[in-house]
Amino acid sequence: MKKLFLILILAVSFSAYSQPNNKLKEVRKQKFLEVVSVDDATADRYFELFEANFSAIQNLSNQKKDNLAYVEKNTDASDVTAKLDEILELDTKILEKKKELYKELKTFLTPKQLAQTVVFQAKFTKKLKEEIEKKKRKREER
Repeated sequence: MKKLFLILILAVSFSAYSQPNNKLKEVRKQKFLEVVSVDDATADRYFELFEANFSAIQNLSNQKKDNLAYVEKNTDASDVTAKLDEILELDTKILEKKKELYKELKTFLTPKQLAQTVVFQAKFTKKLKEEIEKKKRKREER
């Protein structure tokens, strides 16, 4: 149950990032070092692993999104069942990627560091989403 919770938290954190720019990377690393009890090299290793996995998961998520859009528009199509099967397979691949990340993180983070990382990602992602929404609302008001 704990592993599933950690995987879910990691999943939420993945959804907030889309090719972060250098400034965001710097801020994220700085905040990470403030919250998680790791050295600079470990933080770099974490983010390298995180970004590599994020990219793969983002690609799978985009494929899933495309399949969902197709299914929504073509509910009567002869290949709708195949598309639904693909969606489930993509979900499985996404979960497997997240499990791989979790397994790799466990090789160099202590349980405490891993817990701190999960909490950090959840909070940072939430804050990032809030800031994006705030900027979006400001642009719409203009």
